[in-house]
Amino acid sequence: MSHELELFVAGDSVRSRAARHKLERLCESRMAGSYELEVIDVEADPEAAKRADIVVTPTLIRRRPLPEVRLVGDVTDEAAILAALDLDRR
Repeated sequence: MSHELELFVAGDSVRSRAARHKLERLCESRMAGSYELEVIDVEADPEAAKRADIVVTPTLIRRRPLPEVRLVGDVTDEAAILAALDLDRR
């Protein structure tokens, strides 16, 4: 099963870097080769944030597999990430 993920961050802040690092590490350890991660900087691409209805960063969106799931705010909480990606039972 392939996961399609989007991580919306605001610039290159400490919080943005931490969210990206944590998510990349978890994806590689749990889904190596079966995920796509797009990181979108809402400061550089505000229209993408508008299209996705992003009001808080960081926000992780799991586009696939359906249903779509959003994790808003603390994207460094490993248990929350695993639950959002439906990997907490593996």
